[in-house]
Amino acid sequence: MACSRSSFRRRVIPVILTERVLLALILAIGAGLRVWLLLGPFGEIDADEAVVGLMAMQVPGELPAFYWEQHYLGTIEPLVAAGLFALVGPSAAALKVVPAAFSMIFVMLVYLTARSVFGPGPALVSAIYLAVPPSFFAAWSVKARGGYPEALVLGQLCLLAAQHLADRPPTERGTLLRWSGTLGLAAGLALWTHPMSVVMVAAAGAYLLLSWRPWDRGHPGRPGGVSWPGRPEPVLSEAKEWPRSQGVGLGVAALCFLVGRVPPSTTTCSAASRACASPPRVAPSRAPHW
Repeated sequence: MACSRSSFRRRVIPVILTERVLLALILAIGAGLRVWLLLGPFGEIDADEAVVGLMAMQVPGELPAFYWEQHYLGTIEPLVAAGLFALVGPSAAALKVVPAAFSMIFVMLVYLTARSVFGPGPALVSAIYLAVPPSFFAAWSVKARGGYPEALVLGQLCLLAAQHLADRPPTERGTLLRWSGTLGLAAGLALWTHPMSVVMVAAAGAYLLLSWRPWDRGHPGRPGGVSWPGRPEPVLSEAKEWPRSQGVGLGVAALCFLVGRVPPSTTTCSAASRACASPPRVAPSRAPHW
């Protein structure tokens, strides 16, 4: 028994170390790409990003729930930028570091979600695709104008929490409450940050419903059932449940990802232009010098 365990460790440990090294290398490449974008072609801020910087400079004197002159778009980005301004001072680079950091967190969350479903190989491929993404996604990963990277992070966290609740039903009450709280908090913050994140929140909810099937009282995956907390294997491990539950959930998530990559419409751009045409008043003494 001891020999089998030692041989198993000799086979598994190098594989795990290789995977972790590759993941660290992918994250380093992605971070390097974003630093190059910040120092090069996307180093300057536009009018919409200037509004985010101005809002960050008003914190903590002003804590708006939404962007100036808007009735949507939560202010996670300005609040995080305000904390960074307090440490290093206001600058264009400090402002753009916020969405860049959130875009790297998104890469990590996608890796974690894909790994438990498809394995390490596809998860690493997903990570490298997002770390070195197409030009459109790369440009928006360093633009502080609307909380798009933050919405992606929160929406992906919803999918990860739903996956844990559906595929690996926790046997401890504390674990169940922790992942349920994570799902609820991430969903609320995602919808507050950007209405576009509803596609990812809806995918997480659909995944849970198709996995738990609360309308079927005899289904073992139903939350609160007698057999669910003690099941040693994942609820969706049966072959008959894969195409119906997990396949549909992943299909909805993939559709949401494709929809999120569609460029903004002209209506959105014109609305942003009108907002930039009448910027909020700021005291001269507090105007940024970027």
